[in-house]
Formats: sequence, structure tokens, C-alpha cells
Amino acid sequence: MTEDEKKLLNIFEARLRHLLFLYDELERENAKLNQLLKEEKEKYEKILGDYKELEAKYTNTKIRLTNILQNFL
Repeated sequence: MTEDEKKLLNIFEARLRHLLFLYDELERENAKLNQLLKEEKEKYEKILGDYKELEAKYTNTKIRLTNILQNFL
């Protein structure tokens, strides 16, 4: 193997190691982002449930108030 070939092989190895390092970094970042996304989805589902509960309470209160007013008049 000539000196030029050795240099090219060393450059290739260094770039491959760097590429693998970047890949590992991206995998970790992706896992972190997926966890954050899961947490945000859970928050959204809870907020949506709370909203639906409040909406039902509002509707029931409105109906009761309407019935009370109709009975009063």
C-alpha cells in the first residue's frame, strides 16, 4: 500500500468515525425528542379531557338555569 493510499484510508477512517459519532448523537437527540413528544401528547390529552368535562358542566348548568327561569316565569 502506497503512502497516498494510507493517507486516504486514514482520512476515510476518520470520516467514518465522525459519521458514526454524529449518527449516535442524532439517535440520542431523536430519543429525547420522542420522549418530549410523548409527554406533550399526554398533557394535551389531559387538557382535552378537562375541557370536555368543563364543557359538559357548563351545558348542564345552562340547562338547569334555563329550567329554573322557565319555572319561575
